[in-house]
Amino acid sequence: MPNTVLHTLIVIHAISAVLMAWPFYALVLTGERGKLGPPLNRADNLQENIIRKQSHRCLVYQISLLITGIWIIMLKADGALLHTFQTNLRMLAKLLLLILLVGMNIYMVFYLQRRIDENIALLPADPDVVPLIAKYRGRRRWMAAICLWYVLMAVVLGVQAWASFGQTFIILAAVVAALFVIRAYLRLSPWGWF
Repeated sequence: MPNTVLHTLIVIHAISAVLMAWPFYALVLTGERGKLGPPLNRADNLQENIIRKQSHRCLVYQISLLITGIWIIMLKADGALLHTFQTNLRMLAKLLLLILLVGMNIYMVFYLQRRIDENIALLPADPDVVPLIAKYRGRRRWMAAICLWYVLMAVVLGVQAWASFGQTFIILAAVVAALFVIRAYLRLSPWGWF
């Protein structure tokens, strides 16, 4: 029975990670919208609806990852959660990245998105809010890039949860992930990896 629970948790954990691929697509979505330039129109409403709803979903996936991850550790380490975090720095780093992800997503959902929505509601009556909308959207896009790097690093650390591929691999993976994120931020990655 414990193996069934453990295997189920691992599957839920992995699916939650896959469904949390949102930061990459948020970069693509906001980058493509940015190409249209002003004025703000129905495309903006559609974009904001997508981002708003997916950000809430992403928060649920992040919390699912946190709960299932801690539960998996407790099952695999016979309840020695704190000892695991003290002796396995990859797991501790992954936990810290996940906490940062949740914190950033809460900020984006409950602060940035609210400011964007409030200012869009003032259009077209008050066109002076357009630069403010652009400022908040720029901050959200930059934060989506940071979140994407966090997600990639959490995956890199997660696949090494119980057996490390070595410190050199982790550093190299961090650099490659950063280069990918920068490319996605600047050029929208029209061909996936390229």
